[in-house]
Amino acid sequence: MRWISIVVVVFHHCVFVSRYDPGLVRAIVEVKSRLGWCVPVFFFASGFLAPAAGPVGRHLLRRAERLLAPYVLVSAIHFVSLFVLWKVGIWRHTDPTDTSVPEFLRRLVCLEGTGPQMYFLPYLLVVSLVVVPARRFLGAFPAVLLMVLGLAIQCVVWIQPTESLGAGAEKLLHYGVAFACGAWFASRPRRSELLPVALLGVAAFLAAHFAGSRWPIDLWVPTLLYAILVRTPLPAWLAKASARWNPGSIYLWHAPVMLPALSVLLFAAHVGGLANLVLAILIACPACLALGSLVARLPGGRYLGF
Repeated sequence: MRWISIVVVVFHHCVFVSRYDPGLVRAIVEVKSRLGWCVPVFFFASGFLAPAAGPVGRHLLRRAERLLAPYVLVSAIHFVSLFVLWKVGIWRHTDPTDTSVPEFLRRLVCLEGTGPQMYFLPYLLVVSLVVVPARRFLGAFPAVLLMVLGLAIQCVVWIQPTESLGAGAEKLLHYGVAFACGAWFASRPRRSELLPVALLGVAAFLAAHFAGSRWPIDLWVPTLLYAILVRTPLPAWLAKASARWNPGSIYLWHAPVMLPALSVLLFAAHVGGLANLVLAILIACPACLALGSLVARLPGGRYLGF
């Protein structure tokens, strides 16, 4: 599930509207509008993998170290890379704040980071700080109800979660529900998930109707995907490869430098359109895995992965 969600996130971030023809751009935007479930899937998987036993404080401290260190360091690397590319004239930004040090610091403090994907790390930490203790002291299902209640109150008195990817405080409880659902399904027998998935699906479609938005359905998709994958026999080589390589490397390094660079190089080689889009993704994923493996071997490299 982590692999699926991260590859979809890469697709979300690989669209360079100014470089593709209008027809392809419209097709990409239409496909993207149907893939808002990708980040909830990752939060579901993270909740599923969160330990159900052991000291809560120790787990949360390890979680903070593993998430905040790459958040700060990779954000800084991204900012410096863009700043250097701007100074030497290779990259022209449309927003002056992209190369502003005060704006970089503001984004760090506001949990946005530099790069379209960095907000995810502190958000995952915040969600863990709430859901992990709630599951431990209240139980897995009561933790889900707590997050759902909080999200319902937010929608009534403040704002609904937006469907687009990106930072936004209104999404924290939304992601918290996905994380809590993952922890709840981890506590259940593997072959008894169809009834809760069906009931959650009915609730999601009703909520989408009353909310006038599809985000409740996107929030339900991780449970459906889990039920499908549990019943799908995976080839041994695929299971081994997914365990061998950490998809977190793809998430950390694919944007905002790797994908644009690959896309520009492909255009320079006269590869454009859909071929450019597909090849940029296919090359970026193994390139990021290789980069992550290399970085992990450097002194302090463990702080540049999650």
